Amino acid sequence: MTETVAVSAGGPAECKSEGGSHQTVAGWRVICALVLIVCSASTAASAPKTLETATCKAFFERIAQADAIFGDMVPAFKFDVDPKDLPANPKITYSIGNARGLTGFVTCIKATDQMVVFQVDTSIDRDPVAEDVKVAARFLSTVSAATWAYTAWPKPKVQKVTSDLLKRGFAAAKKADLRGDDNPQGEASFEVSKTVDLRFWAGGGLTFMIDVSPDEGGS
Repeated sequence: MTETVAVSAGGPAECKSEGGSHQTVAGWRVICALVLIVCSASTAASAPKTLETATCKAFFERIAQADAIFGDMVPAFKFDVDPKDLPANPKITYSIGNARGLTGFVTCIKATDQMVVFQVDTSIDRDPVAEDVKVAARFLSTVSAATWAYTAWPKPKVQKVTSDLLKRGFAAAKKADLRGDDNPQGEASFEVSKTVDLRFWAGGGLTFMIDVSPDEGGS
């Protein structure tokens, strides 16, 4: 039987990009510029208290509340247990569903319910069309919502950290593109703690990850 956790979330992250004329960079710039429209569409709800433990249950509960903090730009996520998951596996993986244009997963330790990975991905074409812009808005909103759900930081800190992370990732991708890399990609990270990092990749698509060391956990 498939276990499903249905949630809704939201929240735009600022996205700005420096100038550039290459087709790939131009595509990202168009997406980012249009997504900026979403950044002001957020409500003024108060953030709940900081999580005592970074469990998957707590993460799912909090991301379901994220629309009250950031708005309605991300889908009503469903997290379905991977049908390939084996009972003997010490970890359980939930795939992201009900999110058109986005894919990804959440991995947890069964014994403790500790979240060890959250990842969301999308593929953006070099020449963005209207649907690409909508998908990019969902992606960037999910970056903010997931960061808030895991860290319980105040909204301004979430927006500041994620905006900087995205800008650094896009800047690195632009640099790789300008120097003529066959597959230009950019990467950026932010250290939440000694055991938790936020990671972002741009190039041939967009990927965001909350990466937690399973040895010591994270907070």
